[in-house]
Amino acid sequence: MTTLNRRIGWLALGQSAVRGTQLAAAVVLVHLMPNSEWNALALALSVYFVGVTVGSLNLEHSVLAFLPLLATSEYGRFLHQTRRMLVGFGGLIGLIVIGSQALFGFLDRPTSAVLLAVAIVLEVPAVVGAAVFIAQHNHRAAAIWDLASAGAFACASFLPALVAHSSIAVLWGLAAYGVVRFSAFAWIVRRTHTDRLVPPITRLFRRQVAFCAPLGVSLALGTLTRAVDKWIVAWKVPHAIGSYALAAQELPLLAVLPYAGGAAVAAGLVSHLGRGERFEALTLWKSQAQALCTPVVALSVGLAAVAPEVLRLVVPANERGAALSFAVFSFIGVHRVTEYGVVLRAANRNRHIVESAAIVLIGCIVFGIVGAEFGGLGGVSIGTAVAFGIGWMAILRRIAQVFGVGFRDVFPWTAWFRALNVSVTALGGALVAAAPFDSSVLRLLAKTAVFVAVIRLLTFGASNPSPVRVPA
Repeated sequence: MTTLNRRIGWLALGQSAVRGTQLAAAVVLVHLMPNSEWNALALALSVYFVGVTVGSLNLEHSVLAFLPLLATSEYGRFLHQTRRMLVGFGGLIGLIVIGSQALFGFLDRPTSAVLLAVAIVLEVPAVVGAAVFIAQHNHRAAAIWDLASAGAFACASFLPALVAHSSIAVLWGLAAYGVVRFSAFAWIVRRTHTDRLVPPITRLFRRQVAFCAPLGVSLALGTLTRAVDKWIVAWKVPHAIGSYALAAQELPLLAVLPYAGGAAVAAGLVSHLGRGERFEALTLWKSQAQALCTPVVALSVGLAAVAPEVLRLVVPANERGAALSFAVFSFIGVHRVTEYGVVLRAANRNRHIVESAAIVLIGCIVFGIVGAEFGGLGGVSIGTAVAFGIGWMAILRRIAQVFGVGFRDVFPWTAWFRALNVSVTALGGALVAAAPFDSSVLRLLAKTAVFVAVIRLLTFGASNPSPVRVPA
């Protein structure tokens, strides 16, 4: 294994552990507490993850960008100023949570809001921990940091639920988890080589904020987009928020694949666009997207096919409409064959990324509320899917402007529709195969076997796209 592959492997291991633990927590916690307590906790957790992500302002990317440029003696000062900034941002988010509770009473009790705010304030500074190790080329340590964090999060979530079976106990656990992570990052800052920790490096302070602000705004909009549908359900269908929070999930692999593909061609896109080679940049980007069409589309449609059985097995008493929500959210993934923002970042058009994110967020709010009024959980999910479709069209038009081509030529539509046609055919076969069975387990096995068999049959011998070559 090459050094690069080894580094990627360590980072993938750590990130998969973090994402997988968060997903597993929802599946496990629903079985450890009464439905009313899980409903309250599901809403609190959605606020927690949004608060931590927005409060970080994407400063971990500034650590990766600036730390390698500093003298070793300045590492500690830079990390100290970063931590102080994050404490400030986290404190602001914490005040917003407490103020929102005072105004709207969105959580079941005031104590929950206070604990939630404390957990966010303590967690936000620690989000750059892995980035510190990566910037110092210690990828193994970054993976260990993520693995330890995943284990600590699991303990902080599961143990209180096992003992007390209540949402307030889990929030106490998250606050304790925050104390551990905050203290661990403080220790990392203290042990980093430095002359002294203060004052901050003034020349970098403004550059750090300017570097992260556009990305932070885009990240905040994206995070709010993934949470706003849950908040609409909590408002319009409060008794179903727990079931919806479980159903409205995206498979971690579907989130990782497009960003991995985008990262693979990012340097090449920057190089080509910097030299004005728009055709070469378009060819590179389309070849990467085409390579992922079949696996991503098939995986998305396949998950939608088995949604009722999977949800029934995971949560036997799920709310009516939850299976449809799971299927819709799985089907949304059919467009995630690439990371679209990579083109706009390579062309230095970050404002268009923010614009596209804002379109999706506004669409999710408008169509989500309308959907909730007319269709409950399923209506919210369908409204969210409509918003994502509009956002997809909008960002493709912006990408077409970068490459100077028409909408028809900006995306590998032929490969994508071919993959969709094959997957929908496999879906039909899976539904027919499962029809004779009543057992969820048998239906799941029949659907999976037939779906995979049809996909393999229809794609066997098909010509694969040319491998993507990333220019040096």
